[in-house]
Amino acid sequence: MQGGLPPPSGLSQSSSSSTNSANASMTGIAPSQRVTPLSGPMANSNAFKLDLAKISKGQDKRTTFMIRNIPNKYTQEMIRSWIDTTHKGTYDFLYLPIDFENKCNIGYAFINFMEPRFVVTFAQTRLGKHWAQFNSEKKCDLAYARLQGKASLIQRFRNSDIMQQDVSYQPILFHSSGPNKGMPEEFPRRQSNHH
Repeated sequence: MQGGLPPPSGLSQSSSSSTNSANASMTGIAPSQRVTPLSGPMANSNAFKLDLAKISKGQDKRTTFMIRNIPNKYTQEMIRSWIDTTHKGTYDFLYLPIDFENKCNIGYAFINFMEPRFVVTFAQTRLGKHWAQFNSEKKCDLAYARLQGKASLIQRFRNSDIMQQDVSYQPILFHSSGPNKGMPEEFPRRQSNHH
């Protein structure tokens, strides 16, 4: 874990160092940095299951999700275009982790919607539907991410090694309010450990 920060939202440290070493070579991520989706004791927890009724009633205000079952050939720009056909300007963070060795995504992305109501319309539009490209049999799925909110996501990723990679592999931020709402926003720079 870098800088004492938790793994990226929706992720937890893998407990197997041999698995970490094998996965590290596939993703370009050091074994100590390698994470796996929804592993650990909460992996099967109902805490991560989407409940549209609770969101609609205002009982669940979480906004950060994993978009799952993404065909591996999708790029972050393709995911962004796919989301924007129905939900442009409704989210302020997007990140599609990439396997650097194969130059393919690893099957899920993270998105933070600006308001819980946008999650409902996104799910109604996309959940359970086949992906439009690459003739994939996969169907879009959503689950809550562990880490919630734009500020938490910025804090997690600003010092991450991923921010040293090509910009097409980095998380994308968007303005959450004001005249530039929905427009790309520069990711805050790496924080120094010196005080």
